[in-house]
Amino acid sequence: MERPLLENPEVLTSIDESAVEALARMTHGSLHPISRSLLEHLGRRGQLLLQNAKQGRISETPGMGVMWQDGETLWSLGRSGWQHIGQAGHEQDTVLCRNGAIVASFVFRDALRPSAQAAIQSMQHAGMQIFLCSGDHAEKVRHVAARLNIPQDCAWGGQSPEEKATTVKKIDSSDTLYLGDGANDSLAFDGAYVTGTPVTDRSLLESKSDFYTLGAGLSFLPQMFRLAHERDRGVRRAFLFALAYNICVIGIGLAGAMNPLLAAILMPLSSLVSLAIVALSFKKPISKVDQSSDLLYSDGDVKRGFCIPATPPA
Repeated sequence: MERPLLENPEVLTSIDESAVEALARMTHGSLHPISRSLLEHLGRRGQLLLQNAKQGRISETPGMGVMWQDGETLWSLGRSGWQHIGQAGHEQDTVLCRNGAIVASFVFRDALRPSAQAAIQSMQHAGMQIFLCSGDHAEKVRHVAARLNIPQDCAWGGQSPEEKATTVKKIDSSDTLYLGDGANDSLAFDGAYVTGTPVTDRSLLESKSDFYTLGAGLSFLPQMFRLAHERDRGVRRAFLFALAYNICVIGIGLAGAMNPLLAAILMPLSSLVSLAIVALSFKKPISKVDQSSDLLYSDGDVKRGFCIPATPPA
């Protein structure tokens, strides 16, 4: 899922008001999934503190975290080992620090999107290779890859936005579909052949992607590839018919056997046959599972590869 689940929300009740204010200030207005999850858990307490919060200076390092300078106090929220001094916390934790000292450590758990396992299994059976690119820690990426039955040598963690783009360009042969839901995927979008996103409220990714979806599931993916395959088959058959038709009609014309009545019959007949060929190419009915899949809006053309990123840390 786009927004990770906070496993230890009780930590938010144990920190003082200044830490909550700093946390609310750094997460307010952020589009990052972890920031949005934390701000949601702060609830009314965070909103009240935001009303009187000092402005300060906020700076963000993509893939690492965010900092807020409040007078002489420097607050940071990000991955473990980024800004704090002394012993690091667990490498998968997101830590809140005051002047380099850890104030709170947050543990998040990724939840798979509905039908993700079934959709990926279906695409693997169809001969597609699945890759997982993430800015998150390698251990978490390996765990998610194992749950999705993605080979470990096709799952990479700890990648910066630039490294994601390099990875996509390395595996792409004009056949890669990249699905991304965060700003850190923007550079990778530039390197992929086809791009898609399940995010429609950030104005960045949906404007760059070839298609976007409305809904949380991935059940649309196998159907999308099936429709693309049937469309290609219909186009090839229609082209072969058009080629054969034109050769025959030209031959009739060169032989002097063409007349207005025959031309009037052949023209609409050829159109009807072309429509019938295309219609018969989409012969498989849509199943009940397909009918319940998420809405898909597309202006791109999908080929044979697929790359899905896990949610990166703050």
